Parts: sequence; C-alpha cells; structure tokens
Amino acid sequence: MRNWLINTIWVVVFVLISSNILSQQTDSVLVTSNQELKPMAFDTNYIDSYADIFALRFILTNKKNEFSILEKESGRTVDYSPNSQLNIGAGFSYKWMNVNLSVAFPGSNKDNDVFGNTRRFDLQTNLYSRKFVVDLVFQWYRGFYVLNPTLINPGWQPGDPYPIRDDIKSFAMGFTGNYVFNNKKFSYQAAFTFNERQKKSAGSFTVGGGWLMFNLKSDTGLVPSALFPDSITPINFSKITLNTIYGMGGYAHTFIIRKWYFTLALGLGSGISTSSSKTTADIKSKNKPSFSIVSDFRGSVGYNSELFYVGLSWFTGAFAVNSTKDILVTYSLSRLNFYVGYRFYNLFQDKHGMVRPKKMF
Repeated sequence: MRNWLINTIWVVVFVLISSNILSQQTDSVLVTSNQELKPMAFDTNYIDSYADIFALRFILTNKKNEFSILEKESGRTVDYSPNSQLNIGAGFSYKWMNVNLSVAFPGSNKDNDVFGNTRRFDLQTNLYSRKFVVDLVFQWYRGFYVLNPTLINPGWQPGDPYPIRDDIKSFAMGFTGNYVFNNKKFSYQAAFTFNERQKKSAGSFTVGGGWLMFNLKSDTGLVPSALFPDSITPINFSKITLNTIYGMGGYAHTFIIRKWYFTLALGLGSGISTSSSKTTADIKSKNKPSFSIVSDFRGSVGYNSELFYVGLSWFTGAFAVNSTKDILVTYSLSRLNFYVGYRFYNLFQDKHGMVRPKKMF
C-alpha cells in the first residue's frame, strides 16, 4: 500500500509539472518561407498574442483546502481550515512554456499558537489553452483549526487561540476539463497566464466535467462530540472517503476598459458520488450512490499592456456530498495569485522582427 501511494505521488507530480510546462499553445500567425499567411486561430480585433515574446514575472500565491461537516438532525456545522501559508516566487513565459516556481514566504507562519501547525503538499495547476481549460489538483494536508469556534466554546473571544485539530489529515486528487465555445474572441489566457491580451470585451459559455477523490482521517473523530451534547449517539467518524464524477456548464466574461480588464467565470454542475466511512469504534460502512453539487468560481482583475502587466487572480472549487445518511460534507480548494510581469521584446527576437513598444502604459 505504501509503495503504491509513493508511486502514485511521483506519477501525479510528473504529470502536473509536465502539464504546467506544456500548457500554453502558440496560436499566433504562422509565417512560411514564402511569407504565405496561414489562417488565424483567433480574431485579432479581440485578442493580441504575446506567445513569441519572453516575459518574466514576480508572484505571490496562497493555496489551501477547507471542509465542513453538517449534522443533518441538528442542522449544526463544524468548519475546518488549515493555517494559511503565503508563497513567493517567479516565473516566465515563452512560446509553449509557462513556468512558475515558488517557496514559502520567510516568516509567514508565526501564528501557530493561534491557528496550529499545518503540514502540506499542495499541487494545483490550471491549464489554459485556446479551446480548453483543465484544472488538476493533488493535495495532502495535516493540521486544521475550527473556523467557527463559538459552536464549541461559547466563551471564545477574538484573539483567543482557535480550537486546533492537529490529528486531522485530508487527501484530495482530481481533475476538471471545460471546453470554451467562443474561443476566437474570448481568451482565458489573457486573464490568467498573460501570454495574450483581450482588446475588446467578450465572453463564452463553457461545458465540461471531471472527477474528484477526497479522503478525511482523524484519531479522535472528525466531529467534536462537544458540538452535539444532546445527541444520544454522537457522530464520531474517524474516516470518510468520497468519489465523485460530475458534469458542469458555465459562462465566463472579460470586461475591458482601455487596457484594464476584469474577468469573472462561474461553473455549476452535479454528479454521482459514492462514499465509505469508518467510526472510531471501527465500524465500516459503504453508502448508496447519491447526487452531489459542484461549483467553481474564478476571476482576475488588473492591467495588461504590450510591455507590462499586473494582476490579481483567484480560483475556488467546491463540492457538496452526502457522505452518510446523517452528515453532509462540503470540500473546497482555493488559490489566490498576485502577478507583476514585464515582456522583453528584444530578447530571443524571432523572424517576425517584433518592435518594442515605446511606452509601458
């Protein structure tokens, strides 16, 4: 079992890194030796491509996963979150390559006494091509705190340490793929990878689907018994595993004011989920397939010119699954990115003989 897990981790790491490096497709004009122009893959009245220009960027990023457990009889919910971690790094784009590297920001976790210590291995990759958007996730977290502490301790005050559960471990692995219908006028790449620029406002409907596996484990029960003092048989699950296959549809739109942009995208869907659980008394059970609700929300805002770009982007995916007849589990993953980048027109200049713009703004 341990060897299987190690091999799986290495395969997923390889796929994610390879996909991140190879995610960008060059859709600019192709020029042959006799200067014959091939058809454009996009409408140049709406989109400019910078795929042939080398760009460097500075990055700040924050990634995490959170989950909630709802006890249906009482209607009360316990919310768990990891101790947040800020990463700092750099990246570059050129041709088909789009690479980002980041490490933990020094001194960003000096609040372990308040939120607890979270250990993590978090790989999230969003791949944006001309027609497709693919999201890949591989997460392992250990150590959470209770986001709504007054449910457990009514006397809790802001500034007090949060209830800490360093015994809870979560593991998530999955993917989502979406097709972009209006891909000649609307560019996801302009808002999220910056190797293109949206020149006019445009939007597109999307359709797709995916798969998610989510696993929770704890030593003393995922739901604190103190949360349900009136229960004769309080919920005390030590392990919950969810598998979900789903389909979804959505819409994305970019609003342009000069060289400023604002992009919003929302996807909604449903799927079929299977689940299994184990209590602290080592009672195992498998549950009948049930319907689940899936959503994703992403956006980006910033400034994108021929030379310089700056932007803030975010992504959140959420899954609500009936894990047993008694409880509902909601899992969400998120990422927040801040970029500042610059394009170098005279570096690796190609046969198109690109001219460097005279103004940055």
